[in-house]
Order: sequence, then C-alpha cells, then structure tokens
Amino acid sequence: MSEKKPKLFGTSGVRGETNTEITPMLAMELSYAFGKWLGGKGMVVMARDTRFGAQMLTQAITAGLNSAGLDVLDCGIMPTPALALSIIELGGKGGVMVTGSHMPPNRIGLIYMDSNACYISDKKALEVEELYFSQSECGSPDDRSVMNDIGIRKVVTGRMERYMEHALSLIDREFIAELTLEKNFRIVLDPGNGTAVDILPAMVKRCGIKVAAINNIRKGNPDRSAEPRATTLDSTINALRKHNAKLAAATDVDADRVVFIDEEGKVVSEDVVGAIFGKWIFEKCADEKVDDPVCITPVNSSGLIDYLAEKYEVKMAYCRIGQPDTERALMEHGDKAVYAYEESGKYYFAKDVHWCDGNLATLFLLQIMAERKMTLAELADDFPDFYQAKGQRRCSDQSKDSVYASVVKRFNEDVNLAKDKKMDITIDGLKRIYNDNSWLLVRPSGTEPLFRVYSDAMSRKRADFLLSQGEKLIDEAIKDSQ
Repeated sequence: MSEKKPKLFGTSGVRGETNTEITPMLAMELSYAFGKWLGGKGMVVMARDTRFGAQMLTQAITAGLNSAGLDVLDCGIMPTPALALSIIELGGKGGVMVTGSHMPPNRIGLIYMDSNACYISDKKALEVEELYFSQSECGSPDDRSVMNDIGIRKVVTGRMERYMEHALSLIDREFIAELTLEKNFRIVLDPGNGTAVDILPAMVKRCGIKVAAINNIRKGNPDRSAEPRATTLDSTINALRKHNAKLAAATDVDADRVVFIDEEGKVVSEDVVGAIFGKWIFEKCADEKVDDPVCITPVNSSGLIDYLAEKYEVKMAYCRIGQPDTERALMEHGDKAVYAYEESGKYYFAKDVHWCDGNLATLFLLQIMAERKMTLAELADDFPDFYQAKGQRRCSDQSKDSVYASVVKRFNEDVNLAKDKKMDITIDGLKRIYNDNSWLLVRPSGTEPLFRVYSDAMSRKRADFLLSQGEKLIDEAIKDSQ
C-alpha cells in the first residue's frame, strides 16, 4: 500500500457519482490531459453506455481531446469489447469508454485506453494525472492547440456490425445450430438494458438458436441490478423457466462480463464457468502441442483453475485484481498466454482477443455445449467442488491506507488465521493460502469505497469460517480508525 497510486484513477478508470464527482468539467480537463499525454496529435476512438449522463460526458471528453489537438471518432453506444476492437482496427492512438459497467445507476466511469486497447496502467495514469493537476494549479494552460490544429469530432457508423461479424467469425455457427435441431434448444438473453441490447440476441440468432430476450430495451436506469450475480438475476431465472430454456446469459451494462444460468435455473459460479472455458482451451493446447502455455488469473480466482492447470500442464501466472492488470499480464506473456479469466464473469480468449467479452463468451459456451453434446449443468458437474464466499465492508477512500495497514497487522497476529499457513501473496491486498488449499484474501476495492473479502475452500464450512474471520478483521480495523 506504500507505492504511489493515482489519485483519480482506480482499478478500472476514473469512477464516481454522475454529475457530482464525475462532472463535465472533470471529463473535459482530464481528457485534455490525456490528449496531451498522447502527444497532441492523432485520433482517439470513443464510445459510451446507455446510462444517464453518459452522452453529456462524451461531449465534454470530445471538447477536451479536440482542444488538445486530437480528432475524436465517436462510435456512439457500444459494448466495451466492441470499442476495443474499433481502437485496433481504426488505428486509434487511444480510446475512451464512458460506462458505469456493473456499478449502481448513480455512478459512472471514464475509462482511458492506449493504442493496444488496454486500460492504461497505474504508471501511465500517474503521468496523465500529473498533466491534469498541473493545469488545474496553473490555471488555463498556454499550450492549447492553435486554430488550425484543433481536433474535430467524426461520427462513425457500421462498427457494431463489424464487431458482430468479428465475433461470429471465431465460432462455428452451423455446428452450434445443431443444438436447436437436436434438443429444441432455446436460450434466454438478458443484456440488462445496456449496450448489448439487440446485439447479443442478433448474434445468437445468426447461429440458428431460438432466443427469448428480456431487459432488451436501452434504458438509463436498468430494470435489474447492473451487476449480474446470483443474487440479482431472479427475473432472468424466471424467464428461463417460463420459456423452458436450456441456458440463460446475463451481461452487465457494457457487456464485458457475463453470468450464465443452467437449464435447472441455477446460476453457475463464474469460477466454474472459468474452468469450463479453461478445460476446453487447455485440451486444445494439449492436442495442438502448444509449448509452455500460460493461464492468467487475478489473486481472487478459485483454486479450481490451479487444479486444472496442473492437470493439463499449463503454467499459472497471477496478477492483481482488475481488467488493466489482467490485460497487461496477457500482453507481457505474449503468445504464451492462452487464456485468462476473472471471477467477476470476465473471460479472455487470448488466442483471438486480449480483452474480455461477455457476448463472445456466450458464443463460445454454445460452441462447447455443441462440441461436448452436454448441458451447462453437465459441464459444471465435471469438476470437484470448490466453495467461495465473498463479503464487503464500507470504508471511505481516504481511510483505506490506514485501515489496510491495521488489517495486515491483525492478520499476522491472529492465531486462527496463522494456523496451517502455507504462503502469503501480497501483489494485491493480502492473500493467505493454507495447507488444505483454502485461502483468504482481504483487499481495498479499486473502484468503490469498500473493503472486499474473499475466501475459497473445498468445503462450505471452511470457506464461511475464513470469510467471517476476514470480515471481523476489517470491522475492528475500521472501528479503530474512527
């Protein structure tokens, strides 16, 4: 926690309450700084989600970038993975996505990307912030672009169709269509009134699959929680049962994450889905005799993926939690990286793209079900049980450092948490692994005023016990800080 961290940028961009913390002025001046950081020339690709305030902020971002001398290609409303593809294909010097993603509807984020369509790192964010704060302290900067160098905004069309074509090119549509022929297969799709409205249903229909779509109208405030989790998808489960569907998929607002529900109406753990994708990819690596394949996961991923990687002789590489670090690890490992996933429902199919994509993950799951001739429940039953428990405690951003220092101290002094300790990992919070392969992770959130607690074990009792101990540590540390 002692290393220098950006003041504005969190785990995934700059996030806060719409129009109070994330204001048009902030968006304009920060985007001006981003433009100067990019060199003041060239082109930036921009998109937004469906939230209230997103359009307003894109106008401010455009003003800031244009003032810095950069042109803006405005793609309008589209999923974050579609923007990533557009940055690469259009040759952008960078990109900006305005999205609240999975957060509550009163919050929104500004995600700045580099020319590789990766979220900018902490190091790069610090450089952008230095430019931002220097202009704030000195008043209006005197190096604004002169008249002939001011950038312009261009509206880009056709990018959604191109994104769909790209995703569909990565799967076998005719093979997937056999699911319907054999089992009268139907899928429920729930894009959460966000950027995947119409897009995800259209792609699945092009595979010959029957679709029932809910929450499929764009809204500034979605009809269900923006974060798809087991506790927020009752309406999706009801729709699956109503339509006698064999599968359901629910994305967040910007469609980079997805959660799946099996034919029995059970929300399948994101870690188990991660293992399903992992096994499929690891088997292909073995068949194709890929040399030294690498799987990347953040520190809060279940031990199930480690179990699979060992079985298929795939090297595990761990990173900090959050898309920027996962993407960076994928880039660092290059061609060796074959797969990555995050327990939040983000899946990276590194052979094809280095960003996560909930729409593409849905297509790939259909491909796996078709190849294996198995339902999602049957695929999930193919693994040993690992149980993960999660909790959180509210903590102001200003108190996080002192609370974390207190948590670490208590962690190391607690007799119950020291027993049978195997090793600690401190690349993102404090993760303690035990001899029975269980673990406990405590870390401050990078996107919200929260401390998060995760535990993982091969028994529910053990996972719940570790979670309760972690929550107790945080409660005590927060109380002492007040």
